[in-house]
Order: sequence, then structure tokens, then C-alpha cells
Amino acid sequence: MDLAVIGGGIAGLWILDAAVRAGRNAILVEAFELGHGQSVAAQGIIHGGLKYTLRERDLDAAGAIADMPGFWRNRHESNDGPGPDLRDARMSTPCTWMWRTDSLASRLGMLGAKAALRTRPETVPESDRPALLRTASGAVLRVAEPVFDTRSVLSAIADAHSGRIVGVDGPEGIEFASAGGCVER
Repeated sequence: MDLAVIGGGIAGLWILDAAVRAGRNAILVEAFELGHGQSVAAQGIIHGGLKYTLRERDLDAAGAIADMPGFWRNRHESNDGPGPDLRDARMSTPCTWMWRTDSLASRLGMLGAKAALRTRPETVPESDRPALLRTASGAVLRVAEPVFDTRSVLSAIADAHSGRIVGVDGPEGIEFASAGGCVER
């Protein structure tokens, strides 16, 4: 075995998939259930940096994830290119919605977001707004950040590697012993 991935959330499954695609003999070990914790509790929004620019911090992080919405859409639409096959994952919606108030801070934050991002918010006329936001004061914007059902993402990746996923009894079921930098068990 070349690699043992500890933890079966979306990140762990993604690493397992990448290792297998790279020709490595890898397994994933999970002490509870796949996605236990953060993955199943997440909203499933594939951010492209907007939330970071609105807070005027973490601008490097915003740049680093700018391509994520498009990358995930591509993985959902086809199996070409790097990354796991997400064609069986369920996209809940292709975009998110937000509204801007008339406050100076809100207007400036949105101006910065529109200027700095690949995933730029687009103002939507009242007639095209979701019913819940038709009467919202201020501008309503569509953000091309898709939302995925996280359980379906877990299933899509796990199903491709079911023979490489090992369950153990709780955190007590995982023990590491060092042997000159190698894991023995």
C-alpha cells in the first residue's frame, strides 16, 4: 500500500480519488460514517471567493479558489480532466442569491467583488428574482457559485472506490505506531 487516507469526508475521498488516478495503491479509513462532521453539515456552496472579498480580507484565498465553481461544474458535466467524477452528484442550484442594501459598506463591498472576481455577482431585475427576494429592498444579485448536495458528492466519489474504503470501530479503532518514520499499523 502506498497511502492510507484517514477520514472519509469530501476532502479525504477527493485525496483517495487523486491517489488512485495517479496510480497509487491507496485506501481510506473512516471511524464513523462517510462525511461525518463537516462534510454533511456543510451548505454545499462551491465558493469562488466572493465571501472573502465582501469582508475585505483573505484576498489571497479569494484568488486561490476563483476557479472552483467552474471546476466543479466541469466535473459535474463530464468525466474529462482531473478530479473525481461528479456526474452522479446532485447540483441543488447552479447559483446563489444575495442582496445588497443601500448602505455605503454594502455598496463598496459589492463594487470590490464585481471588480476583483471571476465569479462576479450580476444584478437581477425584479421580474427575474426568486419569489422570496422579489420584494427585497436594494439590489438582488445572482452569483454563479453552484450548490451541491453534499451527501450526493460523498456517494459519487465513494461509489467509485468502494473496495478501497475501510470502516473501523470509532476513534479507538485507529492506532498508529512509528517504525523509523513508517506507519506499522
